[in-house]
Amino acid sequence: MVPVPLHPSRLRERGFNQAKVISQSLGLRWGLNTQDILVRIKDAGRQVGRKREERLRSMAGAFAFDSRIKIHGSRFKNILLVDDVWTTGATMNECARTLKQGGVKKVWGLVLAR
Repeated sequence: MVPVPLHPSRLRERGFNQAKVISQSLGLRWGLNTQDILVRIKDAGRQVGRKREERLRSMAGAFAFDSRIKIHGSRFKNILLVDDVWTTGATMNECARTLKQGGVKKVWGLVLAR
């Protein structure tokens, strides 16, 4: 399982990544490993109140692979991507696009609320 990452400034502000907490909790229940393989490289700001087009535009290019993680030839073929909320899908879609561009074969999404 891979939690959707927060931008470092947002993580400092909040003190924790809610998607990571969810994925770790579910990982314990389901016997799945949680690993941070994505990093947020663009601070897209808060998405609350934005229209779909604005959300999609702000999330474009927001994620990258953690440079310490090797994807090709690794066990990262199928990933369960975890986030707390789904509104328009902009964040999950951008994460999934980044994962697939990096060689992940299948990306499944799981959110806590809509």
